[in-house]
Amino acid sequence: KLIHASKIDLKELLLSLHRSKDEIDSSVVDELLGLEYEKTEAAIQGQYSNEAWMNQPKELSQTDYELLRKFFKVQPPAKGSIAYDLGSGYGRFGLYGGLLFPEVKFKGIEFVKERVEVAQALARRLQLKNVTFYHEDVLKADFSDGSYFYIFNSLPSIESQVLDKLSKLTKKKKITI
Repeated sequence: KLIHASKIDLKELLLSLHRSKDEIDSSVVDELLGLEYEKTEAAIQGQYSNEAWMNQPKELSQTDYELLRKFFKVQPPAKGSIAYDLGSGYGRFGLYGGLLFPEVKFKGIEFVKERVEVAQALARRLQLKNVTFYHEDVLKADFSDGSYFYIFNSLPSIESQVLDKLSKLTKKKKITI
């Protein structure tokens, strides 16, 4: 709460967390961002099926920032690429990646409209012009412009269909999943 009232540059603060050797506490980062996961999930209770990860603790449905730090160090997206998060939830992958790689376009596709609205608001707050979120069914979405794809435990009932769609894309170009 203190951070929100101060003049601290939120982008620089998050980047300094990334550069530090300390483990990143996801709940602290969410608080810095003003992400109120429980409040949003409670407001949409009953509007979507369990397949949209309703009533799940955020530890099971949202990628941990520490995991993202390690992931991006091992497998960074290429400069100029388009990176998709399929089932983007509140946008942690795109927001964190967008901060680290301003030369990469990050696009999130999420079925739950309210989560997309929260993610879009966070991208605006961080002034990330390279990050966009879409309210769309991932099976109907056109992500053929992408070359880098991220999926985190978000599509259990349609995972094989999504992987088939990505497999077809590999026949046209090289991609990273």
